[in-house]
Amino acid sequence: MLRPTEPIEREELERLQAALDLRRRDDVRVGALLAVLSLGLRKHEVVQLAARDVVKVDGVICLNVQTAKQRGKRRERLVPVPEATRASVLGKYWAQEHGSSREADRPLFFTLGRHGPYERSRITADTIDYWIAKLCRRAGVTRRITAHSFRHGFATALLRSGADLRTVQQLLGHASISSTELYLHSSMALKVDAVSRLGHKFR
Repeated sequence: MLRPTEPIEREELERLQAALDLRRRDDVRVGALLAVLSLGLRKHEVVQLAARDVVKVDGVICLNVQTAKQRGKRRERLVPVPEATRASVLGKYWAQEHGSSREADRPLFFTLGRHGPYERSRITADTIDYWIAKLCRRAGVTRRITAHSFRHGFATALLRSGADLRTVQQLLGHASISSTELYLHSSMALKVDAVSRLGHKFR
């Protein structure tokens, strides 16, 4: 099986965030996109998100993510949105683009159509790639960063924080835990940290 894309590093993510000018409408949109990608969503899942997929469950705002069909069945998963994320760029984006809308089927992310600002179209996977590449150039991030880099970074951060493999599987939307195990090819630094936590001492 192929080794997953290398995860985005925290320092790289911070540089991308710092390169955003949240006084600009388009930068708010891109910042919100990065926030959603940082929750482990696949690129095609982001494309399919609609306003109705932002839901409240037990008082917690979540994304109701539609996963790819397998054997004719559509699967869904709930991904909680951290309060700090809602209060920052994602909340600003919602107010900017969806605050006054009552259209449940409206795409969560969209871009301008070819015929000016009055004709909108659903965001595409190619558009996501374009926005990420453009922001990386602006931020001076030279390593190749893709949408999957954010997904892998999310998985790595979860495992580093002590989340169990089953929870990570559910948040990533993997049908099989064997897919989640691919993310366990952690760096030597993570392995050293894991062993050091055992506290073994020999005299």
